[in-house]
Amino acid sequence: MILEANNNSNRRRISSVQSSRYGGTTSNSKKGRTNNYFILRNNKRMIMLILMLAVFVIILEIVWTLTYTMKTIADFEQQQQGSVASFVVNRSSNKQIRREEPRKESSQTQSKAATINQLPKPKESNTKSKTNTIHHYPIIKQCTRNELLRIRSELIPEFCIESLQRNNMMKQYCSYTIATKCPKAIWLEEYYTQLHQERLLLSSSSLSSSESKSSSSSFLGISVGCNKGFDAINTLRMGTNDNEISQADWQKAMIENDGHLFHSVCGQDSIQNVFKTILYHSATTLNYESKGFIVTHAAISKESNKDGMLFPSGGGSGGGNNTINTGGIENLGLETCQYMGPSRKAKNHCINVPVLSLKDFIATKVRSSKDDNNNNNNNNNHRNINILSIDVEGYDGDVLLGASSEVLNRVEYLEFEYNWMGSWREQHLYDIITMLYEDASMVCYWAGIKKLWRITNCWMLYYDIHSWSNIACVNTNLVPDLATKMETIFQNTISSPIVTGKNNTGRNSQGKIVSYEYVPDEKKILLQKGDTRKLPKILSHIAMSRDKEKLAMKYLP
Repeated sequence: MILEANNNSNRRRISSVQSSRYGGTTSNSKKGRTNNYFILRNNKRMIMLILMLAVFVIILEIVWTLTYTMKTIADFEQQQQGSVASFVVNRSSNKQIRREEPRKESSQTQSKAATINQLPKPKESNTKSKTNTIHHYPIIKQCTRNELLRIRSELIPEFCIESLQRNNMMKQYCSYTIATKCPKAIWLEEYYTQLHQERLLLSSSSLSSSESKSSSSSFLGISVGCNKGFDAINTLRMGTNDNEISQADWQKAMIENDGHLFHSVCGQDSIQNVFKTILYHSATTLNYESKGFIVTHAAISKESNKDGMLFPSGGGSGGGNNTINTGGIENLGLETCQYMGPSRKAKNHCINVPVLSLKDFIATKVRSSKDDNNNNNNNNNHRNINILSIDVEGYDGDVLLGASSEVLNRVEYLEFEYNWMGSWREQHLYDIITMLYEDASMVCYWAGIKKLWRITNCWMLYYDIHSWSNIACVNTNLVPDLATKMETIFQNTISSPIVTGKNNTGRNSQGKIVSYEYVPDEKKILLQKGDTRKLPKILSHIAMSRDKEKLAMKYLP
């Protein structure tokens, strides 16, 4: 009873409160709703004003940005036209025509101009000697994907990887070793044949020498690692167009001076014991010294060494002073005598020879020519080096590094060897190729028999496998005609139909000769006749250590 009474009283209180809150105050509730309406309306206006102001600020920012950007681009184009000289290639004659060069701008402007190019340009320097190294020739484009695949179809990666895994580089199974083993540089022969014909026409028509490609017919060729002298004789004959210079006569003179002949890798007759006296006597007998054939008995390396260095001479067959005046033998270099014991040093007649860098050799041993001062060469009036050939059994990279950019910028055509010996063991071909392109405007190719495969801007990872091969480079600034000829041969090489044969054969891991051809499916890169397998499976059965396996797998396509 008591609980019910309390509940009823509570209900009455609640109802009275509710009635007084809602029923008894109707006018006050309407007034509150009106005030709320005005507050919401004012808030909406404020929000709209804020949004409009924000949009206005954004529009102003966009307009200002566009205006500033257009002005910057216009100013940049004017600066670029004022600071960079433009060059045009005459397609009909393949000659370069230089337009009028406007005013020079600051170095800051030149640095801005370099940022708009998609392809890498040679490095610019504040020195006067390097300002002349800017590319005059059109920048070599990057190889397309199809071009890279065509190169891979001829220079097959598997052969180089197998050689690396089996540690049999001496057997020359690598694809670019096979392709470049005995190169025949028809591009160089054709270029000099055409050059001599043009000079003959100019001389016959009594035109001034300044109208020719070269202001004079002088020729400078340097053969580092001359050894037998056959390549040097061929270079001299080609550069001077002197038919009296003959390899056959040179070979005969070498034999008469106690040379012992045997066949080399490329089928040329070579001499094992090549004494310095033999080279001197042969040059004197044939009167080649009067034609400019000069023999220097020295070693060329990265840095000059006044104390000299031991060099393998191969031994003298006459005793006495002959063992002192020896030259060198093929496949042996500076590294050979450094790790020999006393008995082997005596057997190979390791003698001390002066060591010079290529830069110091040219500065001290190569005489300057006044005839070349006007040969479009502003490098302190030094003469251009028409052909530079390097074959120093593993130290080719050191010779190039010791040449300096000042010398390399004067080299028209360069040949060197790439292998796994000497300093090449710790050097990367990519670094050398990049240095030659950026510092000396040189474009490099794998050099084969009437074929070329470009390396510059066509780099592939398996090229870093150190295998014996030959590389040819051309200075696009100094000899644009030769550069055009070599690039044309490269394009013809990769555009020709793939023929299953010598250019596309090699040895598999069992030593059997097999043929491959390219398959457009990247997952199945190589096709062995009658058996399609992935490259890792082809190589998986080869016994090798984990380190070699990791190294080999690194170069897989």
